Amino acid sequence: MNKLTFVILGLVAAAGTLASCDSNGDKGAKSSAQAASAAPLTVEESAQITVTANIKAINHTTREVTLQDASGHATSFVAGPQVQRLSEISVGDNVAARYTVVLTAELRPPTAEEKANPISAAVIAGRSSKATDPAGGAAGGVKVVTTVEAVDLANMNVTLKGPMGDTTTFRARNPENVKRLHVGDTIVITYVEAIAVSVVKTPKQ
Repeated sequence: MNKLTFVILGLVAAAGTLASCDSNGDKGAKSSAQAASAAPLTVEESAQITVTANIKAINHTTREVTLQDASGHATSFVAGPQVQRLSEISVGDNVAARYTVVLTAELRPPTAEEKANPISAAVIAGRSSKATDPAGGAAGGVKVVTTVEAVDLANMNVTLKGPMGDTTTFRARNPENVKRLHVGDTIVITYVEAIAVSVVKTPKQ
C-alpha cells in the first residue's frame, strides 16, 4: 500500500468514476443540456479499508499511525476520536486497523501550483468521508494532475495520461459524461487516507 500504488489505483478509479457517474447524483433536476455542460464535473468516492499490519511508528500527540504489512508496504493515517485506548498501542504491535480512503476527481484546469507540482502531497484538515461520521484531525494523501489522452465515444473508452507519462485506458458506462471529456482536458485526482475509526491490537503470529 505505498503511495505509488495508490496513485496508480487512483488514476483508474477516478477515471472510471468521472466517465460513469453524475457529478451531483441528480438524474432529472437539470433538463437543460447547456446547464449540465457548464457545471463542473466533480466526483467523490470513498471506501473503508481494513488491514492487519505491524506498527512501525506512532505519535500519540498527533495520533498519526504508520503501519507496515507483510509485504513491506507502509501507510500512515490519523486515528480519529472514535479510536479509544490508543495509548496502549506501541511500535512493534500487530493491529487490525479500519480506516476510510477518499478519492476526489475534478475535471478542471490545474492551478499554477498544481502545474508546477503535478504529483504532490495533499493534507486536508478535518477531512472525513461523507459516508462516515465526522471526525477531526488531518488526513494525508496524494494529488495527481492527469490529462485526457484519448476519447473513443463509440466504444466508450477513455485514456488518461499521468504526469510521468503512464497511461490508463478504461471502459465507461455513461455516454453523457464521456461527451464532456475532450483530449487535452485535465482531471485533478486527490487521494486521501482519512481518519481511522478503529485500531485493535492482535496477537503476534
